[in-house]
Order: sequence, then structure tokens, then C-alpha cells
Amino acid sequence: MMMMMMMMMICVVIIIIIIFIIIIIIIIIIIIIIIIIIIIIIIIIIITIIIIIT
Repeated sequence: MMMMMMMMMICVVIIIIIIFIIIIIIIIIIIIIIIIIIIIIIIIIIITIIIIIT
């Protein structure tokens, strides 16, 4: 009986760790996407400024 409880606890802990890892990965991906979008916007602004100037 004690063994079963231990196994259950280990399973729960593993599941929680996996969920945390997935959440962290999703957050990192979102941050990368935001950075890429910002860089693209900056590039577009610079290009339009250059076009306007020339």
C-alpha cells in the first residue's frame, strides 16, 4: 500500500515537471516570435525611411 502511494506521488511530480517545462518552452517561443516581429517592423520602418529620403 505504501509503495502504491509512493508511485502515485512520483507520477504526480513527474507530470507537474513536464507541464512546467511545456509552459516554459511556450513562453520562450512566444518571446522569440515577439522579438522577430519587432525586428521585422524596425527593418520595414528603416526601409521606408530610406525610400522616402532617396
